[in-house]
Amino acid sequence: MALHYPSLPGGWQNRRPTWTMSSWTKRERRPPPSPAMTLQSTTAPTVPNPPPAWRDAAPEDWSVLRALCGYRFVLAALLLSLQASGYLDNLFETVANGLFRDVCLGYIAAAALLLATTFARRPNLPVQVYLHYAIDTTAIILLTYACNGIGSGLGMLLITPVVTCSLILPTRTALLLAALTTFSVFGEEIFRQLRLLSVGSESTSAGILGLALFATATAGNAMARRARRSEARAARARTELATLLQLNKRIVDTMQTGVLSIEADGRIGLSNTAARRLLTAGGIDHQPLASVAPALWRALENWRNGENREDEVGGLLLRFSALDQGPRHAARTLVLLDDATRLRQHAQQLKLASLGQLTANVAHEIRNPLAAITQAGELLAESTASRPDDRELAAVIGRQGARIDKIVRDILSLSRSNAARPEVIDLQPWLARCIQAYRESCPAAALHLDTHKVPAQLRLCFDPNHLQRVLHNLWNNSAEHAGHGGHPVHVSMIAGHTAGGQPCLTVENDGPGIAPALAEHIFEPFFTTAHNGTGLGLYIARELCEYNRAVLSYQTHNGHACFRIMCTADVLRA
Repeated sequence: MALHYPSLPGGWQNRRPTWTMSSWTKRERRPPPSPAMTLQSTTAPTVPNPPPAWRDAAPEDWSVLRALCGYRFVLAALLLSLQASGYLDNLFETVANGLFRDVCLGYIAAAALLLATTFARRPNLPVQVYLHYAIDTTAIILLTYACNGIGSGLGMLLITPVVTCSLILPTRTALLLAALTTFSVFGEEIFRQLRLLSVGSESTSAGILGLALFATATAGNAMARRARRSEARAARARTELATLLQLNKRIVDTMQTGVLSIEADGRIGLSNTAARRLLTAGGIDHQPLASVAPALWRALENWRNGENREDEVGGLLLRFSALDQGPRHAARTLVLLDDATRLRQHAQQLKLASLGQLTANVAHEIRNPLAAITQAGELLAESTASRPDDRELAAVIGRQGARIDKIVRDILSLSRSNAARPEVIDLQPWLARCIQAYRESCPAAALHLDTHKVPAQLRLCFDPNHLQRVLHNLWNNSAEHAGHGGHPVHVSMIAGHTAGGQPCLTVENDGPGIAPALAEHIFEPFFTTAHNGTGLGLYIARELCEYNRAVLSYQTHNGHACFRIMCTADVLRA
């Protein structure tokens, strides 16, 4: 015997194997067949993979079965009421009252039992669907028989359970149930005629009812499949929309630009993290903008009155745009907030980067003619025929040529700086070596370098060559500008963490601080207050810190100049 699985569409797997008279084919390995069995083995069909299981029951499926149970209660109660009131005899020619009453009572009991199983969801959905169908078909066929056959019109009640089951079942199974119901109708009609020796035949009515059952089963199943596909598409759309909304929210929250959505009545609809930080406010959503930021509210009112311009209020650059069509005063408004200081700093950095590239190119072109000028000055100074005034002028040429050469070397060293190669440095012993190298290169520097405030166990992740150049520039700057009365400048090296947990290395001298009017320009290239300075030392130091993901800043401490190297990542560890 061979086992066949009929394929059914729609993912429903209520499939029973059909049996044919042929050899049983096993799926496991077996020895080669004998020659006598070769012909039969080649002609016998093979067993395909078993069909997949039923789809998971949806909550709507159980709701449909519960609704069908409610239909049974109403139908049985209505029929019993008609029988008790005596109207049943007026509706039907012949009624077997005893059978009719017993079927209705049994129908109510079955409905109560089936309703309980739908809430318990035991047994599973496939078993319950067939159980509901079997009880409905049996009960309505018996009621039809009790009322003298299909001519009573009660057979139309079979449409409801057939349609209900077709909403849950796959197409072929729904049509199979419609066919079984049609056969049951014909069977009841044949049995009634044989049992009662009736002369009239209702075969035509039974056939029409069967066609109606097939039509309603097909229509109901098609509608259910379309509804399930539509629901699946809607669920996917909801998931994609929720994902998109979450992504947009993440993007807006991580923006450096503050975002505010202002309703037409002036309330704050939505705000991102940057907006709350820039406004130094916490929960500002759904609050009146006039109470949260009065200056911003006045700027918004000016824009709504027709002023098409960007405002800067309290250090914030404001940009407005309408979210709705129509007049500005009646529309929602999108407000973008930017830190004006940060934007200016960014623009300054871009300008300095372009300037640095330009000066590097110019410096490269200056080097060759500078060498010729310097050599000519040296030859003029060594000439025996030159007068004392000429030798003095030659000395000026040599000094200024050396100064220009130093500027050129600084610019070229910055433009040719390689990417940072950070290493873990034991800070205290490394500082001792760095100080020794500085003493050897600048023996005349009147500095007292103190490292007692550097803990012995601190380590710093930084490019050693870059850090040495940064510190040498800072120490040179202290020697040139912090000297007082011929006494050595005391420079303290301080390492630790800030209050916010960021690691830092501080260079503090005991000289007077920098004037506030000059402090904001000290990191600009070629800015200097010394007659023989290049104005590149602090600029180069800051650039080298940025190569190592650190920030060099200036501040005052007890009236003294203080330069702090603050790492943006936790690279300073104990």
